[in-house]
Amino acid sequence: MVHSDVTTDSGERLGENIATKSHTLHVEFKGAEPVKLWYDEIKDYDYNSPGFAPETGHFTQVVWKESTQLGMGKAKTPDGKNVYAVGSYRAPGNKFGAYVENVPPLL
Repeated sequence: MVHSDVTTDSGERLGENIATKSHTLHVEFKGAEPVKLWYDEIKDYDYNSPGFAPETGHFTQVVWKESTQLGMGKAKTPDGKNVYAVGSYRAPGNKFGAYVENVPPLL
């Protein structure tokens, strides 16, 4: 999997999360399942040392306060053994130095 380099007409890059599932038989993402996978990274996020980490980057993008628009899509391979879900975010998240104000702690 590779993140896209899609930009808007004005040149703004979008934030992006990708999830995949594979199986020997027909596989599917249902409802909010991909978002839950990304959000569940919260267990590894260190609010005492806010910032980017590869193991929590999906979570921080999901909750990024400045991101106000989201587009979701999914696609399956022709054999039905792999499914991909993609979330595109505008404005993109995970900006260095902006974590405290954009990844609020749970109340």
